Amino acid sequence: MKMNSEKIIKTWDRKHFSKKLEPHFGKGISLVASDIVCLKDTKKSSIWKLSIRKEDTSFPLILKILPSLDMLLNKVELHMYQHPPSELTSFFPGIFHIEPNVSDGETWILVQYVSPVRFEWKMSPAIFERIIPVISLLHAKTHEQVYTIKEQSISEVIPIYKSKEGLTKRKRLVKGTRSYLEQAIESGDLQQSEKSIYKRIINLLSSGPVTFPELETAGHSIIHGDLHMRNICLAKNPAGNREKLLFIDWESTEYTSGWFDLGHLVGVLIEFRPDWQKEEADILKKCITLYTSELKKHGIVLTENPIKLYKMAYVQRILDRWLHYQLRTVILKNSPHSADILIPRYLDKLDRWGKELHLF
Repeated sequence: MKMNSEKIIKTWDRKHFSKKLEPHFGKGISLVASDIVCLKDTKKSSIWKLSIRKEDTSFPLILKILPSLDMLLNKVELHMYQHPPSELTSFFPGIFHIEPNVSDGETWILVQYVSPVRFEWKMSPAIFERIIPVISLLHAKTHEQVYTIKEQSISEVIPIYKSKEGLTKRKRLVKGTRSYLEQAIESGDLQQSEKSIYKRIINLLSSGPVTFPELETAGHSIIHGDLHMRNICLAKNPAGNREKLLFIDWESTEYTSGWFDLGHLVGVLIEFRPDWQKEEADILKKCITLYTSELKKHGIVLTENPIKLYKMAYVQRILDRWLHYQLRTVILKNSPHSADILIPRYLDKLDRWGKELHLF
């Protein structure tokens, strides 16, 4: 998006945002024009850190700008902020104001400032012990074992993974994945071992998306869908002596297996950490044990082997989405550093765990 601080200042005044924030902060607040920082600016959204002043005190605020609601992800996120399921509001940052149709279809969202945990905590496998209990509570709140949820009532807000629309999306992505794999083979840049696994994946996906029935019977919840460390944040009380985990960027939320969230949280982070990979089996075992024990505290009992469920979810997500996204960046010659790291790791997981799960 072509956004800058000057546009933000002019729009702030034109739309009387200081007045609209009075229900939350009282009268006499103003935007600090000299303290406007761009955190992210893409076609999908533009995110800015602002400062609000009241008398002699200033405090941060987040401005998220959605360029239009033509993108499904933007629609989902906006709906989650406008009509959040009551069971999940405690996991959201404070939403102070939503202004639709600001300019050229833009929607401006003013949100509580929260700091990503990667800036607050030392990054070690021990962080999972602090995050997983909160994730399990998030899933338990709407898990079908303890909560009756009418899929029809939430489908207008939250995508249903096993719905007709969800299957159509998976088929489209899988078709794209096969095409990217075929292009990679034709390029002649692959080693023989890579060609072998690529061909096996192409054959596997020839009949469409892979689905493990065990994940279905283990139950569904409303999940976040994009649990990486930039989306897991800390909110502190004014005294600074209590911390609360909150989650931002809910555009990927779904009603589906909670194991997808655990795989994204734990597994994908490990892929980026060579220093953790020697201990991967132990880390996964501890995290999976903690997740299942926390679910049990909230009344969710699993009958399937949890390590098997984790591997099924991880493999299914690689085949559904993750491999597609990384291959696309390579084929389009817009390859970030992440593709060089993740593609070999994903292929290794598919090779080893795919055999364990009798896919190959």
